[in-house]
Amino acid sequence: MRCCTVASCLGAVRYLIPLWIVLPLSLFAQVTSSSKLVVEEARTRVFIAEVTLAVSDLALLEVDGTPILKGRYEIRVPLRKSKNESGELFLPLDETGEAVFAQGGELTGWCDSETFPDAQRRLYCRFTPFDSGSRNGRLDLHIDLGNRTVKFVTNYSFTSE
Repeated sequence: MRCCTVASCLGAVRYLIPLWIVLPLSLFAQVTSSSKLVVEEARTRVFIAEVTLAVSDLALLEVDGTPILKGRYEIRVPLRKSKNESGELFLPLDETGEAVFAQGGELTGWCDSETFPDAQRRLYCRFTPFDSGSRNGRLDLHIDLGNRTVKFVTNYSFTSE
C-alpha cells in the first residue's frame, strides 16, 4: 500500500479514483464559517424494497485550502435491516465554490461507511436551483454501493451567515 496526502486523496476523489487509504479528515479540518447544506430526507425503491436516505446538515470545512462539506448519512432498508448503513459523507467543492448551489452544477465526493468499514462509497450530486440565483432546489444524489448505484431525488437549501 502506498501512502497519500489529504490533498492527493481529495484530488483522486474528484476523478472517482478508488481510494485505499482514507485519512480521518476531522484531524485536518477547520470550520470556515457557519455555512451549511441542509438536505431533506429522501426515499427511493430498489426492486420492491423502499430505501430511505437521511443526511445531517453538512458543515463547510477547509482541508489544506480546499473547501469541503462534511456530515453524516444513514441508509435504511426496512425489509433488509442487514443492509442498513451509516457513516460520514464528504463533498469537496470544486472551483465554482458555493456558486454551485445558486447556479446549479455537479459535485463528486465519497462516503465512509461505519457499518461496513472496508467499503468506501462514491457519491455524485447534481444541484438544480428552483429559481435563478436561489440557494435552494432539487438534488439528484447517486451513491455507488458496490453492487448497485442507488439514486435519490430530494430538495436542498444552502445557508451562509
